[in-house]
Amino acid sequence: MTNIEGTKSRQLTKDDIALMVRELVLVTLPHKDPGDIPEWVRRNGNITLAVQPGYKDDPQDSRRRVCIGYPYGSIVRLILYWIVTETRRTGQPRLELGKSLADFMRKLGITPDDSTGKRSSSNSVHRQLERLIHAKIRFEQCNESDTGKSRGWLDMPVAKAGWLWWDAKDEEQKALWNSYIILNDDFFKTILTHPVPDIEQGHRSIFGIDLAVRQFCNCSRAYWYKIVFIRTKSLPFPLLTS
Repeated sequence: MTNIEGTKSRQLTKDDIALMVRELVLVTLPHKDPGDIPEWVRRNGNITLAVQPGYKDDPQDSRRRVCIGYPYGSIVRLILYWIVTETRRTGQPRLELGKSLADFMRKLGITPDDSTGKRSSSNSVHRQLERLIHAKIRFEQCNESDTGKSRGWLDMPVAKAGWLWWDAKDEEQKALWNSYIILNDDFFKTILTHPVPDIEQGHRSIFGIDLAVRQFCNCSRAYWYKIVFIRTKSLPFPLLTS
């Protein structure tokens, strides 16, 4: 936690600040793997986040499609922080990920290592990035008033296109071209219009400790809930502990 403490003794700069979209602060992605279920749902007040896992061709049989699972945990949050912050920096929907997986890991602030296997840092980053960009994400809002009930929704996947050239088994292997993703139009517009600030050094220094990352998100979510919804000087305790 040294990096967090260090920011207290000096003035924050723009390099210390990371950003998250407002919608994913109000309702966050899962902390743990939801498992083999058709849809994962989280609610906060009248806002609902519904996520369905994506599919891709089976590497061993291209005639089959296989479910790649849900994006979850601290790594996918770290990837989202980078996506939102980098988009705000460049102002472009196309994000260059690098010529190797190691290049992308360094962009996230993760030092590549020589570990291998499904639980290695390189495989975890590659797996969570794939799950994030292929997942189906929907936000729903229900309102009730004297005039009746209403329901609105918005499908907002993270990316609409992309190309990954790297090999997760060799994180330092360089490709001839950069891997990239192109953000979905609505997600891109949301980043430009409704970003929520956070302390970048903080969430990078606590990589692997998902509880602390969640606490950052909870504080930001509580702030936006207070501003957008309840607009009072008090903060409901259940929101902070959700």
